[in-house]
Amino acid sequence: MKKLRIFLVGFIALLALGSNTIVSANQKHKLIKIPDYVKLKKDMFTGQYYKVHGKKGKKIINKKGTILKTFGGYSSVGFNHEDSPLTLPLQNYKKQSKIYQDPFMSMKLNYSYLKSYTPKIPIREKMFFKGPEYKEASYVDYKPMFVLTMDNHLQYYDKNTAKKYKYEFSSDIGRIYNKKPTYTAKFNSFKAYKSYYNLYFNHSIKYFKTKKINSNKYRLTIKKIYKNEHTWIHGEDIESVKWVGYRVGDKPFYIINWFEAGD
Repeated sequence: MKKLRIFLVGFIALLALGSNTIVSANQKHKLIKIPDYVKLKKDMFTGQYYKVHGKKGKKIINKKGTILKTFGGYSSVGFNHEDSPLTLPLQNYKKQSKIYQDPFMSMKLNYSYLKSYTPKIPIREKMFFKGPEYKEASYVDYKPMFVLTMDNHLQYYDKNTAKKYKYEFSSDIGRIYNKKPTYTAKFNSFKAYKSYYNLYFNHSIKYFKTKKINSNKYRLTIKKIYKNEHTWIHGEDIESVKWVGYRVGDKPFYIINWFEAGD
């Protein structure tokens, strides 16, 4: 029996509930979009603990306004009738490494204590790979890469670090939640535009060219350049990929949004 591996990377853009529905092929069931991110409307425990010697310690009471992730996807019963884990989105390494997430805890999604949230920078939590474009089977190679965390950190992993963690192609950022990056820089603010994003740091940063605005403000621009997709077929081997190219400072990077391979 042929094996098929399908990797759907990145998170589907958040849609507002209520007006956003899709209808299945047989037109009998409407599926309602579940938000990928939600924000707490009050202080509460959602399954996170402080980590003590690798094990869970004291409960963390997340504050009102904390952003959390759900399982996303679609539901036939709607938001207020679904159970889901509520996890913290990717945080900076120092913070993330001190958090234990209960892998078995799920909660009823309810608008009495949650509201949907749309990230202002939709490229957060997506892995950027260095290079002008994706090349066939490039996932077997190790590349410099970086990710933007939800708490405003740029985490960079050089080629040797990627190789150390055996992080090849996969954009499953869950694999690096507790992996130390080569370099981390915090950005203090940002501006989002239609096709590019400006991140502002209080100093110049390694690995990227920034523009000096004043003595304590440096700007890094991440600009979308193109979208592409391609399928390679070699006998019974198939590789289908969708990716988006960016220019980050003065260097080319790309994000892989879809990867499918089978033999």
